[in-house]
Amino acid sequence: MNPQSASIRRRGIQSGLYQRTQKNEKITVFMTTHYMEEAENCDRIAIIDHGKIIALDTPNRLKEMVKGDVVHLVTDNNGLAIQEIQKTFGIAVHEENDGLTLETENGDEIIPN
Repeated sequence: MNPQSASIRRRGIQSGLYQRTQKNEKITVFMTTHYMEEAENCDRIAIIDHGKIIALDTPNRLKEMVKGDVVHLVTDNNGLAIQEIQKTFGIAVHEENDGLTLETENGDEIIPN
């Protein structure tokens, strides 16, 4: 199944689950996903990193904690990219996960078209 079809299927299953569980107060559904848009209809979200819960709250409160977008870039020259990003946008950049990570209010302004 291609990724787009899988995403549509997941949304359909989740939509049905949400509708059924919202009517029944004593039901807990444990769902796992890597996509915030799939989890944002849940009452609470736990973010797990290396087997440990590192954040647990409502979707809105978790989004407030991030306060913007996290952008991950893969470049051929991280040192040069860091210099250019800091010079152009004046924001901190960190090397991690074989690339660069930065946080900004508006990630769409950082990512080239």
